[in-house]
Amino acid sequence: MNSNLPALDKMTTLEAIHWYTGEVMKVTSREARINGTYPEEYLDSLYKWKMKLNRRCEAERRNRGKEYVNAI
Repeated sequence: MNSNLPALDKMTTLEAIHWYTGEVMKVTSREARINGTYPEEYLDSLYKWKMKLNRRCEAERRNRGKEYVNAI
């Protein structure tokens, strides 16, 4: 993975979502798009990072659902 991206396993899910949201704002800004600030390789790495975050969020949701059912 691109070394410019933070290690997802060293962040909480909330921290990761916060970082990703801020990064998307920078990457999709008008200035960044006009200047071509971010190369395609970085955007591809960011997308793969996001997919790992999505899988992690889904796993947490599934586990939370099981905890709720077991508490009943």
